[in-house]
Amino acid sequence: MPTQTPIRLHSGIRAPQRLVNVAPAYPTIARSAHVEAALTAVRQWKFSPTLLNGVPVPIVMTVTVNFTLK
Repeated sequence: MPTQTPIRLHSGIRAPQRLVNVAPAYPTIARSAHVEAALTAVRQWKFSPTLLNGVPVPIVMTVTVNFTLK
């Protein structure tokens, strides 16, 4: 099966819905250095397929994660 080039979301494409949300965990060393990171958590998120005319397509999407250390 040939691979498809990812496309950017636009009107007419149903955006993916997040199915699995993993909250960021802060390693002790990151907390002590006051570093805020969420890459490990975001890599575990799962989304429903993005559909174009009812067919799943690969996409490029920006995800913004807002959090603060307390």
